[in-house]
Amino acid sequence: MVEWCDERFGLPVVLGNDCDTAALAEASFGAGRGTQTVFYVTVGTSIGGGLVIDGRRHGSGRPAMAEIGHLRPGGFDVADAHVTVESIASGPGIESAVKTALTRDDAPDDVAELLELCGADANGITAVHIADAARRGNAIAGAAINRGVECLGWAVAQVVTLVAADVVVVGGGVSLMGEDLFFVPLRAAARRHVFGPLANSFDIVPAELGEEVVVHGAVASAADTHTGERRA
Repeated sequence: MVEWCDERFGLPVVLGNDCDTAALAEASFGAGRGTQTVFYVTVGTSIGGGLVIDGRRHGSGRPAMAEIGHLRPGGFDVADAHVTVESIASGPGIESAVKTALTRDDAPDDVAELLELCGADANGITAVHIADAARRGNAIAGAAINRGVECLGWAVAQVVTLVAADVVVVGGGVSLMGEDLFFVPLRAAARRHVFGPLANSFDIVPAELGEEVVVHGAVASAADTHTGERRA
């Protein structure tokens, strides 16, 4: 959670969870500024989302909102609640796919390269190792990233189909893999899966505010809260 110190009372005021706050920050001051409907996604050790419409966070007061990471990409008949976008497309999800592949013998050179990167300890493989290997053409690493990005693109397409977001802002450590490994295939996947009339109606862009996003978000959240109080 993010807190803001209210000088009137000298007490912290809870403004929202980190992802909602980052969404408002990017919509107000970052990559989504100047647009009406902004969906923010963070892709790291977990996957979260936030929706901002006309400069206001959507879903305040609800038990959960914009939880893109908890969509189930297998379809309506998937009974296992643990098979989610987050379990496939997050950093740990991508790492898990590679660890499973390392137990097979069908690509010995690629296995050897990945094991060398993590000191021969498969449990030590990280998304950074995987991205480095993929850039050098490692097929195992590339397949794991592609599967994760395709899954995330499917999820983004469902969001855009429902809320017609103008822009989808993506942050988090996994997104730092960059344009070629992450954003180019993500945009392609989202446009393949989205409702046809919306295919060219939205942008997917990197977050702009970096580590300062929570500071910007606290400022935007305080303004959002006070505006809401005045409207009430």
